[in-house]
Amino acid sequence: MLDPQVRSAWADHLRTLGTTYLILDCLRPLLDALSLDEQHDAGRLLVAFDQLLAEPGIREAAVVHHMGHGGERARGDSRVRDWPDVEWQLFRRSDDPASGRYIRAFGRDVNVLESTLAFNLVFRHLSLTGGGSRRDAEVEQALAAILAVLGVAAKPMSGREVEATLEADGHPRNAIRAALRLGVKARDIVVQEGPRKARLHSLPTTTGRPAEEADVTGNREEAVCAPVRRSAP
Repeated sequence: MLDPQVRSAWADHLRTLGTTYLILDCLRPLLDALSLDEQHDAGRLLVAFDQLLAEPGIREAAVVHHMGHGGERARGDSRVRDWPDVEWQLFRRSDDPASGRYIRAFGRDVNVLESTLAFNLVFRHLSLTGGGSRRDAEVEQALAAILAVLGVAAKPMSGREVEATLEADGHPRNAIRAALRLGVKARDIVVQEGPRKARLHSLPTTTGRPAEEADVTGNREEAVCAPVRRSAP
């Protein structure tokens, strides 16, 4: 692609095909084939890619590139992030290849908060489910675990006891604390003051509550609480 004659030949072929959207998948092998350094030379290739798009008049394109920096942004040369109009970022929930997928997109006229993706095994499509972020999923799982623990506890548990129990099962501490707050707010968890001003957590019961919180039957009322490039017009 760096050679003008080769690039023009490709451009002629793309023009013959009537190409209107071009995907380069993926960046790193092409850099390696051209003996370019991912840390410093990505800009050279992206400039050549722009020229390849311009010759046949292709106005839409995407470049696929791997994550680095803790799996949160494009690897290598910062030019990779300067070049696109929009970044689409795909994440796995964990290092497990079978873990859930999430997407986040932002840029020109685009602002999609991190959201859950579902994979269709038949059609091999990813689609938005309306679910939340990886953080939301961690909190929801932690809350379910907290309710299960409190359901079998012999007595109310302090926040530290809840944290120690769930951390032993692999739940992140921040997710546990957020889940406790969410459970209290949703009235799925009751908090009472214990010795030395400790906050003790338990599941709600129908006894000992103000009358306005119960209906006439005495039942509890539940509180439900990749980079994309677009040329200028």
